[in-house]
Formats: sequence, structure tokens, C-alpha cells
Amino acid sequence: MHVCSLLWKVCKCNYSGLNQYFPRNALFLPPEGGRNSAFRDGKMGGLSSYLQITYAIGGSVAAMCYSVAPRLTQDVDVMVDLDLAQLKLLVAEVERWESYVDPLESIVQDLLPMRMPINILDGRIGARADVYVVKHDGLDASAMQRRRRLKLYTRPDIYAWVLAPEDVILYKLLFFAASRGVSQKHVRDIHGILRAIEHDLDTNYLNAWTRSLNLYEVWQQVLMEYRR
Repeated sequence: MHVCSLLWKVCKCNYSGLNQYFPRNALFLPPEGGRNSAFRDGKMGGLSSYLQITYAIGGSVAAMCYSVAPRLTQDVDVMVDLDLAQLKLLVAEVERWESYVDPLESIVQDLLPMRMPINILDGRIGARADVYVVKHDGLDASAMQRRRRLKLYTRPDIYAWVLAPEDVILYKLLFFAASRGVSQKHVRDIHGILRAIEHDLDTNYLNAWTRSLNLYEVWQQVLMEYRR
């Protein structure tokens, strides 16, 4: 049984009905054979620790960690803070998993300048990770400072760093706005978070950042739809 559970004692929240189920993503399970104890938190989390890469899970998986409205997904968004040397090691290690990863040359020349994600795909079960290299300022910097270490799965216990709920909402608003209001899944994810922990959210933080990102009107619209 796989459970995404928020450590409310650490996060000082009171909501007790959070546990939700979602498919086990092979990219966050321990590698076969357990060849290195650094991978005890699963492939991606363990690899990040092994290479001393700061990371945080975002997207729908992060949203489900704070939500009462789970949805099936085999995709996970991961934000990473790394340099070129770490990037080379990351690509080389993932290639050893017999999983697809974008070629290093393509990452450096094409994806990073366009702020596009690095694609990692485990074709055996279709598990996928979109890896975003963060900037050292703006929302990226703030979100990485506020990340939380949560339990993603049980049996075995798999822990990972996850964006705080307010930052999950902010990135969801960014993607929703970028889609020109077409991608409603982001709104549904935000509504799921609001239903679970609305009164525990830092509204001052959300209001300040939505104004800074020119998303305040979008945020108010999403709130209005939620409260109807």
C-alpha cells in the first residue's frame, strides 16, 4: 500500500485525513540490488543525495501530498539545483538505470537555455520525470528554501523533498496562466489543496507572490471558483 502522507507534526498543521494513494513511480523506488546505501530513499531521491543535489518534487505528485482529490499519474516534476559537473554525473547515472534521459549535449544547448525540463523515462512501466533546473532568484529560490521532507510511500518507506503547498499552488497558477486558461487540471489540483488545508496556508505569502508574478487576478479567480 503506497501512501503520500504529510508530516503534520513537523509542518504544524491539524488536518488528519490527508493520506492518499497514487501509483508507485519506479524513478522513486530503490534500485534493484541496493548497490549503494545512498539510494535508500529511492532512485531519484537517493541519487540527488549521492551527488549532493538539492531537489524538490512539484507538480501533481506534490499537490496530492496536500490534497483530498488524488488523481492517477505516472509523471513527476522535479526541481533541481545543480552545476554542470553534477548534471554530467546525473545523466551518466540515469543512463546506467537503462532508463531514457535526454542527451547531455541537447540538455546544455537546447533545454536549459529555453528553461525546458530534462526528460527521464522508465519505459518498462511508463514512469516519467520532468527535471527542471532552478534559477537562484525569484520564486525558484524561495520555493527551494521552503521545501519539506515527506513520506511518499510505505513498505518500503520512501522519503523525498517536496515543495511547500503554497509554492505548489504558485507553480500551478503559472502553468495555468501559460496555458491561457485551457489546462484545468492545475485549477483542480489547487482546489484539492484548498479543500484539505485552506486555513493552514500562508495567505500573505501567496498574495505577495501572486502580485509579484502578475498572477493576483488569476489567483482571485481560482479562489472565487472554489468558493462558489
